[in-house]
Amino acid sequence: QLRHTDIKTTARYYLKPDMSVLRDAQRSFERLIIG
Repeated sequence: QLRHTDIKTTARYYLKPDMSVLRDAQRSFERLIIG
């Protein structure tokens, strides 16, 4: 059974890389639009 703190830590662990991936995707997307 996962404790509440474990879930929070896991969420934080997975969300941080997601944000960086989203930022990279946004940059490449802007490059496509701006050219």
